[in-house]
Amino acid sequence: MDPAHETDELARRIARWLAPYVAEELRRARLDEAAPVASYDDAACERYLMGLGTGVLERADRFFGALARDGEIGSLELARLLGLSSPRYLAANLTNSLKQRADALALPRPWREGVDADDRTRWSDRDGIAARMVAAIAVERQWRSDLPRTQRITAADVAAGRIRVPARGKPLFPARAAQIEVELLGRRIAGRWNPRVDQDKSGVVSIGRAPLRALADGGELQLDDRLLIEQRDGVFVLFGAAQR
Repeated sequence: MDPAHETDELARRIARWLAPYVAEELRRARLDEAAPVASYDDAACERYLMGLGTGVLERADRFFGALARDGEIGSLELARLLGLSSPRYLAANLTNSLKQRADALALPRPWREGVDADDRTRWSDRDGIAARMVAAIAVERQWRSDLPRTQRITAADVAAGRIRVPARGKPLFPARAAQIEVELLGRRIAGRWNPRVDQDKSGVVSIGRAPLRALADGGELQLDDRLLIEQRDGVFVLFGAAQR
């Protein structure tokens, strides 16, 4: 093969590999320029959604979709929409996370909230925010689909206190074994990275049995989950519990 052609082909492969990471840096830079957040415009909705786990994001899509479509929804309807057996599970599965994200951005709730004649909570759209959230969720989903994922979490992984990183995700981590800071499903943990470069195997993030066992016992981490991987300011973020 012509050396010039080989060089061009290598450049194209590198460009394809780098594309999602470059896109994410540009996306974050654009959203950072919009700070501080004062209202739920399009950029603020994107920033708001970036901090949600994948499960909450999916439930938020149904919630804001209902508000955009119907203008309001009650707790009984929302529980049915999300497949929950009772409205009392709404806080743990959706609204607590949405409120915490608003608080982190120093924003009001992205809805209006009241009670009906039966003293049950009802949510209503505010200033067209719900439709902007639905559009921003579609953008967030596309972005997350481009991120590398961990290997599937197994019982052996939990018992060993490790998370395995396949070849596509390894370039995000140091080239050599190192101590790293990990954010696992919102929790900061000191970890150890082993790229296993001398073996044709996945790299390993070791964080200890206790943190993984606590997440698994609490239901936040499920067997067969594949976590999304991202590096943010030197911290290795594993989030989303994305399942196929």
